Amino acid sequence: MAMLRTFVAAVVGIALVSWALDAYAYEAPKRSTVQVAYAIGISNPGIAKARREALARWVIAAAEQHNFDPLSAWAIIDHESGWRSDAVSRDGFDIGLAQIRYVLRPPCVEDPESEACSQVRERLFDPATNIRVMAATITASRALCTEKIGRAPDIQHRLEGEGDQRGALEHYLKA
Repeated sequence: MAMLRTFVAAVVGIALVSWALDAYAYEAPKRSTVQVAYAIGISNPGIAKARREALARWVIAAAEQHNFDPLSAWAIIDHESGWRSDAVSRDGFDIGLAQIRYVLRPPCVEDPESEACSQVRERLFDPATNIRVMAATITASRALCTEKIGRAPDIQHRLEGEGDQRGALEHYLKA
């Protein structure tokens, strides 16, 4: 029984040290353009190959700049718009690939009817702009979580711990 307790304590200790290091020095996995473009094609097979590759390059650039897994962006965009850059929410406030709520962006907060706000809204239909804003939002959310709870959310480890949800996509990406 003592050996079992020692083993469990060692495993838990390693897991805690690993978690602590990840919380402060997380390095996002690197993905190739081919992998991300393939994932986009799984989500929306109707997107032409050249368009998938352009979207993948924008996602990878934003993910590298903001240190998150490009597949996190893939999951957000797949859920929010199905990779449709012209998507608009039912209430009309969420725009583009990642469904960015334009009324919360400056200058729309001050005056949603202004010409400047109309320009912000129109720019969010541009996929590259929408992806950049999504990436900045992810970074701001991580900073807020770190400030409020002492660490950023760690979706990578949660996904790895939840059975085969991530495994199916990883299988396709290795093909």
